[in-house]
Amino acid sequence: MTCLSYLTHNQSNINAQKLGAFLVPIPSLMEQKRIASMVKESLPHVQTISQNRTAIIDLITTAKAHILELAIRGQLVPQNPDDEPASVLLERIRAEKEILIKQGKIKRDKKESVIFRGDDNSYYEKIDGTIRPIASEIPFEIPESWAFERLKNIGEIIGGGTPKTNEPSLWDGDIPWLTPADLSKYSDMYIERGARSISAEGLKTSAARLLPSNSILYSSRAPIGYVVIASNPIATNQGFKSVVPFIAGMCQYIYFCLKARTDSIVQRATGTTFKEISGSQMGETIIPIPPLNEQQSIIHTVDLLIKQLINIELHLDSIK
Repeated sequence: MTCLSYLTHNQSNINAQKLGAFLVPIPSLMEQKRIASMVKESLPHVQTISQNRTAIIDLITTAKAHILELAIRGQLVPQNPDDEPASVLLERIRAEKEILIKQGKIKRDKKESVIFRGDDNSYYEKIDGTIRPIASEIPFEIPESWAFERLKNIGEIIGGGTPKTNEPSLWDGDIPWLTPADLSKYSDMYIERGARSISAEGLKTSAARLLPSNSILYSSRAPIGYVVIASNPIATNQGFKSVVPFIAGMCQYIYFCLKARTDSIVQRATGTTFKEISGSQMGETIIPIPPLNEQQSIIHTVDLLIKQLINIELHLDSIK
């Protein structure tokens, strides 16, 4: 029986009789001395960590951001020359997009564009037959097997909406509904629901859209940059510009990429009371695209490294 077994729910104390009955493990005298010596040696290190906890947490935060930055630059995992290049993947994406257009599920972009690298090794964009240089928009260098593309060309950008709050029939239904506030202390990659839900009528009578699983939900205001992946169909309020990828298998890479590119997105936001990124500007975000196989390697490596950093954070919490 442990000491805690003697404690009552109302009092955190223990009487002398019960304390006297408590069993204590007794190591040999030599081992007691070794334990005492090790504890004595460890205490200064524990105190140093405790005193510098804020600085260590800042370093961990910086390390997480640096991992994502290396990942989207093609510097985190090695390239495999046998991988299908990103240019082939982009052709598949365009084919998937064309199918959705023909099915009437999405509208054709009025200004369809293609980014390519010219013979001079500089980047250009072809829009409606017109070619323009975009070297100033290219954020960094990428491997030869990669490509750059506008976010709007790899997924549909979808906003959200809020049903009338004075209509009870529009609320507390079966459709999960998310606001940026639901993500303020949320750290998982995937999400099932927020604090509230809406009814089918609430969805129908508002600007909210039912987003499919594997949609990337990105908060576009108050603040910009919360990002999660929908693990099931879900709707959001107007504080999101979500991405429904034309190839669902890219959702985790896009998730990490948007995390890494948030500073760029914030710079293009507008507004006086609070900054907001519009759907059109969100769609113009330039995304580096690796081959699909390399995307999976990136996801695995980032996940592994981030988990190790999270474990360090948890250990720091235990020595406050």
